[in-house]
Parts: sequence; C-alpha cells; structure tokens
Amino acid sequence: ALYNVSTLAIFSVKTQRQEDALYNVLTTVFVAIMLLLGAHTFSSDADKLVLEPIQSMMDLVEKVAEDPSREIVLDYSEDDNVNYETQLIESAIQKITSLLRVGFGVAGSEIIKENLNSSNDSDQPLDLVDSPGKLIYAAFGFCDIHEFDHLTDKLEVQIMDFVNDVATVVHEQVHTWAGQCNKNLGNSFLMTWRVPYAATGGQSNIDVTRLSAMRTIADKAMIGYVKVVADLNRDEKVMGYRKRQDLNLDGKPFKVHMGFGLHIGWGIEGPVGSLQKVDATYLSPHVNMAARLETASRQYGVPLLMSEIFFRCLSTKAKEQCRKLDRVSVKGSVQSIDIYTFDAYQDQQLPVRRATKDEEVKSNEYDPDYEGEDDIFNTDQDLIALKRHFTPELSELHTKGVGSYLRGNWQEANKYLQAVDDKLRETGYGGDGPSQTLIRYMGKRNFTPDEGWDEKKGRALTSK
Repeated sequence: ALYNVSTLAIFSVKTQRQEDALYNVLTTVFVAIMLLLGAHTFSSDADKLVLEPIQSMMDLVEKVAEDPSREIVLDYSEDDNVNYETQLIESAIQKITSLLRVGFGVAGSEIIKENLNSSNDSDQPLDLVDSPGKLIYAAFGFCDIHEFDHLTDKLEVQIMDFVNDVATVVHEQVHTWAGQCNKNLGNSFLMTWRVPYAATGGQSNIDVTRLSAMRTIADKAMIGYVKVVADLNRDEKVMGYRKRQDLNLDGKPFKVHMGFGLHIGWGIEGPVGSLQKVDATYLSPHVNMAARLETASRQYGVPLLMSEIFFRCLSTKAKEQCRKLDRVSVKGSVQSIDIYTFDAYQDQQLPVRRATKDEEVKSNEYDPDYEGEDDIFNTDQDLIALKRHFTPELSELHTKGVGSYLRGNWQEANKYLQAVDDKLRETGYGGDGPSQTLIRYMGKRNFTPDEGWDEKKGRALTSK
C-alpha cells in the first residue's frame, strides 16, 4: 500500500546572513572612510593650493596697508614649488610695494595707506591728490653737489653714474643715522628726520626745543651729515673721479664738494601733482630755509651750516662741537638768526670706514644725555679727525672775534679773526673760511659799522 510521505528540510542561513550583514557594514564603513579621506584630501589641497595662498596675499596687502614703509619679507624655502603661481603673485606684490616705498618715500606712506584702505569701487580711479596735507615737524636737511654744471658738461652720459655714486654715500649715512631721503633733485637732495607724530599731534606753533625727542633727532641729523662729508673723502667710487684730468677746474685737481644746510620746523606733508604724476613731499618755509643755509655754506667756506633753532635742539655735548659764525637776516625768516657749523677739514687722509652694521649699532645705541668721557664725540674717529684742526685756542679767538663784530667793534674783531685765519694758514690748513668772510664784509666798509648797525639784527645774508 502506498502511504503519503512528506519531507521537511530546515536549513540555517544565519551564518550567511551574518556574513552578508558584516560585509555590508564593512562596505559602508569602507565607503565612508574613502569619502572622508577624499573629502579631507580635496579640502587639504584646496586649502594649500587656493585658500591659504589667497589668505597669505590678503595678509600681505593688509601689512602694506598698515605700514607702507615697512619692508616685506617673504619666507619661502628654496625647494618650495608647490604654490609657484601664487608665490609669483606675492613676489609681485612685494616688488610693487618696494617700488612704491622707494618712489614715494616716508612722506608717501600715508598716500599708499589711504588708497589701500579705500572702500572706493574698483572701477573708480584712485585720486592720489585728493587727500589733505598733514602738518608734521622735522629736521630738514638740504644738500647740493657743487660745480654741477661743469660736471654735467664734462661727464655727459656718465653724469648719472656720478650722481648715483654720490647719492649712495648720502643716502646710506642719512639712513644709518635715522633719516629719510625725500627728494632727489639732480644735484640736490632733501633729507628729513621726522619728529614722531604722536609727540606733536598735528599741532602748530610748538616749541620744538622742549620736545624730548628733539635732542636725539638733531644730534643724529648733524652726525649723519658729518659722516657724509667723511665718506665723500674716502669712498672708492667717489674718490675715483679725482683721477680724471678732464674734470680739473681752473687748473686745480677735481674734488667732490657738497654743501649741507640743517634747520628744524614744521612742514605740510602730502601729495603734489595730478593723476598723471604725483610726488609726495614737504611744503614749508622751513624747507626753504634749509636750502638757503646750504647755499650760504659756500659763502662761509664750510660744508655745513645750521640754523639757530637747530643748534638749540642739540644736546649739550653736540653744542660744544659747534661754533657760531654770524648773525644774519634771511629771506623767509621774520627775525635774524645765528648760524653755526661743525668744522670739518676735508683735505686729509681719513680713517677707514667702519662697517655699516657697526655704524647702525652706534646710531641705535646713541644717547644724547650720556655724559661719559667716552661719548661719540670723543671716540668716533671721523668726528675727531674732521675737526682736529680747529683747536680750543682757535675756538676761543673766533668767539671773541664774532662777539666784537656783533657789538660793532670791527677793528678788534678784525684782529681776532685775522689771528684765527693766520694760524690756520701757518699750520697748513689754508686759512679759515668763516673768518675770511667776516673780514671781507668789514673790510668793504673800512672796518666801520654801517650807520644804524644793530647787534640784534646782524647783517643781511646776501647769498639767496
């Protein structure tokens, strides 16, 4: 007989399902990890190749906007070529700002700053001359290369090399002694030693002699110019022009001579010109005064003339190194002023120039209030050598001569001043220019003061 038979088979797929689930979990985790790694890699590359370089460039522009006069240094390794294109842009920004700094100078820093911070639309042209001027105080120094027409005629196209060789000497020493070059005017240079704006706040009619910073500024300005005189007489390139026979003038061997004028006062700092050409400069009668003093230095036969207000700003030690030459009324000045010089005899073998870094250290450490016997005027070989010829004895005689001259006792003044001139001739220094100037002036009037001679007014300065 046939029976109905049924078979029931039960298979366990638990293990397979667990394996499938685990595989799916692992697949999901793997995909998630790969997505995270991919996102991180993409983000890292985007940061490194795009965002960070852009941020770096923005930071660079912000630094320039904060202080355009600050030198920008890019920190790149020699083998770093990852961001080559963006580095080129940053390098271009650095070069452009360097050119702006050189072209505009300190006086143009505010112009650059205002325009970089400007919120004007990019389609609108920058109006560089729209900003108003700013009142500042500074020691203004004007210097000029003598016999420039003769040099231009003889040197022709080489005159550019000559001017740049001289400018290198002038700029380097002025910069070392905390000054800035504002204008290169062919054969002339305008230098400034600015009083910190915070010390004046833009106020006018300030008595600069009471500003604590003025002693340092005035001392460094004077020392900087005296150092220029020294370098002009030992710099290899500048000295090389002495060997050129075609530069001889009136049968005398050629030597580079410059005049320097120093004065302190206010000036209006700002842009002058138009959108076609703009210069950042200082406009002030005090700038003109520095230029007039430079011109008058030729009349007195000295390389450097300083105004009375500049002299009053010097430290006590620095004042002791100067001598009073005359009292004059100058065009542009309401009242007569005394004029001073730092004696600098140039026709001598000067000490070897110190390294620039050593000079910078000396400048940075300079203290006008230091009263030790080893101060700069007693230890610096340049300052000692340049005025070695003018002894304390001669200084006393000259002081008496100028005093007698101002009091109207010209016969006595002639005696003292002639003694100074004779003594310097006898010792081989060729006489004394300031004494000769006053002797000539008095001699034309038979050593008798003009009627109405006033000791407080002195004489009119006939040179510019």
